Amino acid sequence: MTGAPISSNLLQDKKIAPTHGKGDKTVKNITVALICTLLILTATTALAQKERAIGKSHYTAELAVMFMQHRTFETDDGGVYLGLAGYGHLGNNWYLGGEIGVGGGFGILSDESTFNPIELNAKKAFPLSESWAVDIGGGLSYNRVKFSHDSWFTDNDWEVSDWVFGGQLMGDLYFKAGNFLIGLKLKYQLTADVPDVAAEISPIEGWDYSNFKIGLQIGFLAQ
Repeated sequence: MTGAPISSNLLQDKKIAPTHGKGDKTVKNITVALICTLLILTATTALAQKERAIGKSHYTAELAVMFMQHRTFETDDGGVYLGLAGYGHLGNNWYLGGEIGVGGGFGILSDESTFNPIELNAKKAFPLSESWAVDIGGGLSYNRVKFSHDSWFTDNDWEVSDWVFGGQLMGDLYFKAGNFLIGLKLKYQLTADVPDVAAEISPIEGWDYSNFKIGLQIGFLAQ
């Protein structure tokens, strides 16, 4: 890692103006509070109910478009995300499970952001008909992030890799055909700042790995 100026459109100006400051922190605090409330409600749900809108358990693979939002709410670059998810029924159409994936934003020519989340989520499902169901939920995550800069024609290349905590809110729409599932997924994820990237490019408000994903999923459920 060198101290020389970094020649990239993304990193060209080290005097990055403040974006949202206290507003970002407020949004993150509210999101974390909502996620914690959701997890508590899930843990205290009665287990005796038998209604299961998405089966006794269900498992899906996801292909999504992912938009990285470095410095929170400023879309910086986009990429592709691949994910796997599994959930089990707790009762009263509440589900608890986890998701893992790999993806990130890939900038033009010089910069690349990768993102590997490990998530614990709770969600509430709502049957729309015998074939359709929706769910909403969220959870907490521990995420491996990496930012690499390749200057191509100079020796100013560098790379930062770290683990950061995060939280996410999500929603799914499912079509069920027997034990087969196909669906649409939306997810917004907030993360803590990555200190080493912030130190490298010196943004005033830090450098987070918040992101938005929209994708298709396919899988199966156990009745």
